[in-house]
Parts: sequence; C-alpha cells; structure tokens
Amino acid sequence: MLQTTSRRALAALRAEGLGLRELVDSVAVVVFLAQLAWRAWIVVPGWFYADDLLLLEDAQRPLHEVLLVPNDSQLMPLGRVVADLVELAGPYAWWAAALTILVGSALATASCWVMLRVTFGAHPFVLVPFVLFCFSPLAADATSWWAVALNALPAQAAFFVVVTGFVMWSRTRERRWILVVTAAFLLGAASGPRALLMALPVGFFVILFCSGTGPGRVRRVVARHWPVVTPLAALGVGYLALYRDTTPAPVRIESGVPWLAVADNLVVSALLPGLLGGPWRWDLVADPIAVPDPSTAMRVLAVVVTVALLAVAWRRHPSTTWRALVVVAAQLGGTYVAIALGRALQLGAEAGLFTRYVPDVLAVLALAVPAAVLQVQAPGAPRAEARRPVPRRTRPVLAVGLAAVLAASVANAAMYALPWHRDYPAKQYVANVRASMLEERRAVADLEVPELVQLRLHYPRNLPSHVLAPYGDLVDARMEGNDLAVIDADGTVRPASVRGAGSAPGPEPGCGTRVTAGRPATLRLDRDSMTRFPWTSLSYAASADGEATVTFDGRATFPMRLLSGPHTYLVNGDGPYTELEIEVDTPGVVLCVDRAEAGALGAVR
Repeated sequence: MLQTTSRRALAALRAEGLGLRELVDSVAVVVFLAQLAWRAWIVVPGWFYADDLLLLEDAQRPLHEVLLVPNDSQLMPLGRVVADLVELAGPYAWWAAALTILVGSALATASCWVMLRVTFGAHPFVLVPFVLFCFSPLAADATSWWAVALNALPAQAAFFVVVTGFVMWSRTRERRWILVVTAAFLLGAASGPRALLMALPVGFFVILFCSGTGPGRVRRVVARHWPVVTPLAALGVGYLALYRDTTPAPVRIESGVPWLAVADNLVVSALLPGLLGGPWRWDLVADPIAVPDPSTAMRVLAVVVTVALLAVAWRRHPSTTWRALVVVAAQLGGTYVAIALGRALQLGAEAGLFTRYVPDVLAVLALAVPAAVLQVQAPGAPRAEARRPVPRRTRPVLAVGLAAVLAASVANAAMYALPWHRDYPAKQYVANVRASMLEERRAVADLEVPELVQLRLHYPRNLPSHVLAPYGDLVDARMEGNDLAVIDADGTVRPASVRGAGSAPGPEPGCGTRVTAGRPATLRLDRDSMTRFPWTSLSYAASADGEATVTFDGRATFPMRLLSGPHTYLVNGDGPYTELEIEVDTPGVVLCVDRAEAGALGAVR
C-alpha cells in the first residue's frame, strides 16, 4: 500500500511538470531548512564551555598575536578570526557565537548536498545519506559546543568541496577546479589539524573511484591529477611544518596506549550506535558534556545491523562496496590513531567516547554510503550495477527502518542537547559573578575556578583573571591586595577566609605586633599546616597609608600596600614557610599586626 501511494504521488507530481531532478532537489531544500531549524533549537539556548572560554580570553589580545597560537593543541587560525568577530559583539555574546555555528552548519550541509548531486546525480537514494548527515546525533557535539564547531564544520565543508572539485576536474579538466580544491583544502587546514586527515579518504576515493580499474591506479592518479595533487601536497607539508613549529605535544607518553579500549569505545560504543540513531543513553561526565553510554543490547544490535547491511551491499555491489569501505576505513583509522596517540594518553580509553572527534567520519560516510551502491559520475569510475534489484516487498521495510533511524536520531540529539539548555556550572558561575560585581564591585583573590567551569589542566588559565577576561575591568582579580573578597564555587562574591597555620598573638596589648620603619618584626607559623601554595592573611591596622615589605623565609619578597585603619592583606606565596618578616618602608607609619594565617583560601558564607 505504501508503494502504491508513493507511485500515485510521483505520478501526480510528474503530471504537473515536476521531474525527478526537481523533486529530489525540492525534498533536499525542505530537509536543509528543517535541519537548520533543528540545529537552531539545539544551539540557541546553549552557552560557552571550557575551550570556548580560552578562545574568548585570547580574543582580548590583538589578532596578529594569537592567530598562530594553538588553542588547546589545535592550530586553528580560522577559529581565531571567528572568535575575534564574536568578541566584537560584547562580553560572552552567545548570540554571535550561535550565529557562527548556524552559518557553519548551513555551509557544511549545503556543501554536502552539492557534493552528492555532482558526484551521483539526481538519484533519490542520495537523500538517504543527506538526511542522516543532517540529523545524526553524532553531530550534536559539533552543534552545541562552539570550539568543536569551529573545528568540525569548516572541515566538513572543506571535505565536501574538495570531493566536488576533484569530480568536476576529472570531468572537465578546467583549471578553475584546481583553485576550488586548493582553496577548500586551505579552509580545512585553517580550521584545525584534524582537517588534514581528509587527505586520506579523498586520496583513496580518487584512486579507487576516479582513476579507472585494474592495476596501475596510482600511476594513473599521478598522470591525470598531478595539477591538483601537487599544490595539495605542498600545502599539507607546509601546514605540518608550521604545526610542528608552533604546537607543543598536548601530553607526554608515559604509559602504554590503550589501543583496544579506545577502538571499542570509538567504534562499538560511539560510532555504530550513533549511525543507528542511538545511543539512547548519555553519561554526563562533565556538565554539560555527555558521552555515549549505550546498553550492551544496543552495542550488539548496532554491530549486527551494520554487518548485515554491509553483507547485503557487498552481495549486490561487491566492486563498489569494498572501495567505499576502504574510503571509510582510511578516515576512521586516521581518527582512531589521532585519538589513541593524543587525548587517550591524557584521558585514557574514555577519549574514544567523545563524539567531538566523529563529525569527520560522518562527512566521509555521506560520500561512502552512496558510492557503495550508486554510480560515481566521473571518468574511470567502476560500474555500480547491482547483481539483483531490491525486492519490492522489502522496500517498505527499508523505508520504515530509515524513518525509525531518523526519529531516533532526533530524539538522541535532543537528549544530548538538553544539559546545554540548563544553567550548567560554567554558565551559572559567570552570570553570578557579573550580578555580584554589578551589585558591589570589589577586588577578588585570583583563586582557581571550579573544575566544571574551567579545567585545572589549563592552569593558570583557570583563574578568574583569565576566565573572566571578557568582562574587562568589571572583574579585578589579584594575587595580592587589601580586603580581597573571593568568588565561591557558584560565582557569588563573598568575604575571604584563610584556614591553616596561624601565628601566636603579639606581645603588645591593643596592637599585637608593632612594626615601624627600621624595626621589622618576625612571625612564626607551622609550615606543616599549610597548603602547597598557601595564601597568607595579615590582619593589621596602620596609622596612615604607606608601603611595607613581606618576606617568607628570606626567599620570597612581596611589596605590601598599607591603608590607614584596620584591614586584611592577602597574598599568594610560592610555598610553605616558617618565618614571615614584615618591614615598614614608610617613615612615621605605625603598623599593628593582629594575626597572620597561611593555608587554604575560601569563602565565608
């Protein structure tokens, strides 16, 4: 019945003069607009997180100073330019960042459709990979997280344009397509080093689908495509040299690489369930970041369905299916090695679960899936004739299955996005700081922010002076000063308190320890009760404004600004100490020190 209804609908459309090409393109436009609206729902209620805050901080500096500075091991000059534009919109202008994500999504999706139409024609099947690419939950990370989007979306667009350019070059041999391919490759490289991996699937696609069949393919690639390959090779080598010169290794290799565990997480827990619309369960590892946590049944189902689909494709299109598998394996293998030798050494096997690395594979699948079953429209492409047609009675089943995958994809992408819509710690922290400072502006201690606001591994960029840099002089964060407040874990500004070692009361009633110019005083504290880098609190009263010097164990000296009247001076030292010496540098000023404490700095609630 479904088949009969579809045929009648197509017949009616054709009677109105709408051909197959127009019909396919019209459906694609509807899908494009729907996915753009869907991604807007995902991204607009979100906010910045982690790497985003690093980009916003660096955007306070002149662009030429940071253009080639890696952002968390990512050499991404294009992202630097975009971050600079977002910063012009004001402090933490999420609307501007969200707009860049939507523009990037639109460009990547439009490039995908152009690639599919140019490479495979107006066959209705091209709508299948296009729809799955648009709504895959594997793309939710690259839609919600701004820094990931700045890497992934330009890389996807570049991949699609490079493939399109290669196919058009193969057909026409026009030089303009050399420029198109080269410009797209530059766009991808400017978005981050991961984009260079696209050379692997593109290379295998050109060798296996655009260079004839039989032996001597590599020789034919060189002979036919050297005008395109040569500039790409030169640019790739140049980028790698620049990357090596500017980007230090993110981690040191101190233990074995968890190869098998990373592969299991990447393929069986993240990729395959995501391709079927899963995983149906997300693990919120660092609010709002979630990773796939599929059930055992979901993992098994994903493997079984994938193997079954590959077996059917191999049986019907053996010549093109194995070629498509090689193209996917090239990208997946490159991604796997990059994760295993990169973040896995820092995060362990869990790095394979992070879907921020999967959008590159998703783009390659959008090419490989139709390449396995459709004719690539390029000279020398292998024939994609099916050994047997798809039985009519199974077509409705396939249609229902695709509809189920689409519905599951939308549901799981929504599940991933919901934590980004809430007031998660980083978002709430920055909002509370702003509210507190607008109510009463006070200098605050430059104390590390909570781990869920900025990762400790980024120190010192997890200090308020860095995290809150977009607010400019609204936030005055210091490592020393008088009457400093602290920002608590929620972002509220509160009075400060030091807990740890304390000095004995001074000998002079009503003054404690008296200090004047030429007559320094020494206070003793228990270093074993201090933290590794203790904050020192000096409760004092000065007869007038002036200057003093504080010295810890004779090794670390800090200038101290004295204010008339009772005050509390806070300073962050370089380590535990036993003796604290105070010397007044301003003649005529009398300083009374009530007590010194050294240890952990916190908020008084």
